[in-house]
Amino acid sequence: MQQKDGKILAEIREVLNKLGLKYEFDEEKRAFLVEIPLEDFMGLNLYTKALIGVDEGWIVGYIPVFFKTKELGSKLREKLYETLLRVNSNISEVAFGLTKEGYVAVNFEIKNEVMDERVLLSEFMGMVFAIIYFIKEIFPHIPKMVEAIKPFYIS
Repeated sequence: MQQKDGKILAEIREVLNKLGLKYEFDEEKRAFLVEIPLEDFMGLNLYTKALIGVDEGWIVGYIPVFFKTKELGSKLREKLYETLLRVNSNISEVAFGLTKEGYVAVNFEIKNEVMDERVLLSEFMGMVFAIIYFIKEIFPHIPKMVEAIKPFYIS
């Protein structure tokens, strides 16, 4: 399995290099931490980081897009969850979900057997599109969200 994962990781590295993205590789997690520049938002030049790696026969990727939801009141949290469930039915390749720590994240999974450059690009760009959609279409419409850009970094 380790050898096959090495081949998959090499393919992921090749795609990231073709895209010209900055990344670091975490040997322990066997995953790439990829810097993703985002469009100018509210006068800020933002970027975020994606984690892309291998896990038991799957290529997985995720980007945290929002702080811990417990920091919202229950009504705002309910509104956010409802919105994300509706958006999930309209986007392809990726889905919004919650991490174990309670962060809203966008993620994808690809079975190793179907991995190729085209599939990885499609899934990766789906995550980027979902992040931009979240920033432009969801974030501004829920009070107090604009104050909470913790998963994003200002360059």
